[in-house]
Amino acid sequence: MAHRLAYRAWDGFEASLNRTDAGKHEATISPLVRMALHVGPAVRADCQVDDVRRSGWQSPGDYDLVPPGVQGQWEDATPALVMSFRFSPELMTRAAEGLDGRLEDLRPQMRARDPQVELIGQALRAELESPLPSPRLYGESLGLALAVRLAVRARHRPAPRLTALTPRQLRAVTDRIEAHLDEDLSLADLAATAGVSVSHFTVMFRRAVGQSAHRYLIERRVLRAQDLLVRGGRTIAQAAGEAGFAHQSHLARCMRRMLGVTPSQLTA
Repeated sequence: MAHRLAYRAWDGFEASLNRTDAGKHEATISPLVRMALHVGPAVRADCQVDDVRRSGWQSPGDYDLVPPGVQGQWEDATPALVMSFRFSPELMTRAAEGLDGRLEDLRPQMRARDPQVELIGQALRAELESPLPSPRLYGESLGLALAVRLAVRARHRPAPRLTALTPRQLRAVTDRIEAHLDEDLSLADLAATAGVSVSHFTVMFRRAVGQSAHRYLIERRVLRAQDLLVRGGRTIAQAAGEAGFAHQSHLARCMRRMLGVTPSQLTA
């Protein structure tokens, strides 16, 4: 049995932190791509996905991948702490197509290791356990990055070389961000504005701006809040809400990190 400790869902992607009991566990046939990342102490396990079987120690950082339409089974000798991820076929297809690949290229994997997968998993765990969730754009970016990394490992051809967003594309995206700072924008929204796929957008935006779309969004929100406080006569709560921050404390943390001052200091 799995005991869910934390859970979040985004567009086409969901993540949970689970503590599982010792014994047998099954992943029945599903249209979703499922991945389990081991994050607790090493566990002696017997695993089988489709016709692939592995026995031995499941160490922190090891992950198992179950493609769509495939059944899996695990038997753990002791309780385990696991990050579980589920990807929609649509998201995985976008990730694979961005690398000139196919969803069908994914193969079952057990006790696989990849430093980038582990780092993304750690970032997602921190987001799950945070008392102040980040904007949707951040979680979607991590989910897409994880999907792309899994697609990279299944790729048989080199990834296409992507350029930066054109000035016209970049202006359209930044104008949309500016006009909707108080909304929970998604990667799909911004990619559609640029007229590119979601998987391509994250790379092309970073090459055009030098930072991720999420970081750019947070910086624009901080500057909007600063302007509202200094020139707009808003209270800290009003400025936080109009700039798109969920809480005053979230605004204060981001403003201190970016500007070196707090909202209270600006209004003193």
